[in-house]
Amino acid sequence: YTGASGQLEGFDVYIARRVARDFPGNPKIELVELDSAERIKALRRNKVDILIANLTRTEDRAKIVDFAAPYMKVQIGVVSPRRDPVTATNQLVGKKLIVPKGPRAQQYFSANHSNVDLLECDNYNEAFAALMRGDGVALADDNPSLLGWVKNNPMYIVGIRSLGEVEFVAPAVRKRQV
Repeated sequence: YTGASGQLEGFDVYIARRVARDFPGNPKIELVELDSAERIKALRRNKVDILIANLTRTEDRAKIVDFAAPYMKVQIGVVSPRRDPVTATNQLVGKKLIVPKGPRAQQYFSANHSNVDLLECDNYNEAFAALMRGDGVALADDNPSLLGWVKNNPMYIVGIRSLGEVEFVAPAVRKRQV
């Protein structure tokens, strides 16, 4: 996410900088902000060299990119204002839930809770801004992202910490040509 300073921040940014520090010569890295739908396309088109961007390892993705060992496990979480916390999915019935387009939260709620009205945002920054404006009662995303975000936004709480299957996040690189 983009922090108050205008710079990219978060756990994946920390991991990217840590990985770069271990390369010979300690190379300077350029962080590129990409929407979820653009990540793999950018990698395959040589616009980025490595994806360290909350990318879950799936069988379909493993057919088109190579994954390193995972560095985090994730599930879906739900963040809402502390003054009106959402602590169960039944509290979302008939209400607007903010989700970034493409990630697992959108797919999970579409498949398992069709009675929840989804407000789809193009990216994470737009989704968190929509939550802060009150465009929806809550926001669903991967739980580590939410837990990190609420540390800097104490007026919000992660009332639902885990929904759906456990998945694993791993860096990805272009598929090796054999």
